[in-house]
Amino acid sequence: MKKQGKSVVIQAISSVAQSPAEGEIWWISLDPTKGHEQNGWRPIVVVSPGNFNDAAGRLIAVPCTTKAAPPGTHRAQLQVQLAETPEPTYAMPDQVRVLDWKEHKAQFRGQRATSAELDAIRERLKVLQGIQ
Repeated sequence: MKKQGKSVVIQAISSVAQSPAEGEIWWISLDPTKGHEQNGWRPIVVVSPGNFNDAAGRLIAVPCTTKAAPPGTHRAQLQVQLAETPEPTYAMPDQVRVLDWKEHKAQFRGQRATSAELDAIRERLKVLQGIQ
């Protein structure tokens, strides 16, 4: 009987320790930062494939904010609004980061960017990198 209880606990821990997959919205601490980099505990959109994230223990992600950039600004053109979040949330491709998701104790809360949102983020990343 005890063994069954332990196996349930082990399964629960394993499911929490899943690797991030592209398009998922995870919560993570972006500290430490410098200058105008986004900081603090916040959502990120994972843009790297899950097999890379699992093998490397790192992920490539775009931080999010709840503050829309002023209309007509360069920042506003870069932001991508996410639909499946409890409050208005905007991905910021110009703040792309590589993060050790295990060390930063990232948490997945079941939210994902839509395919259209992920495509829009990727298009902005291409423009920012000069890839056409």
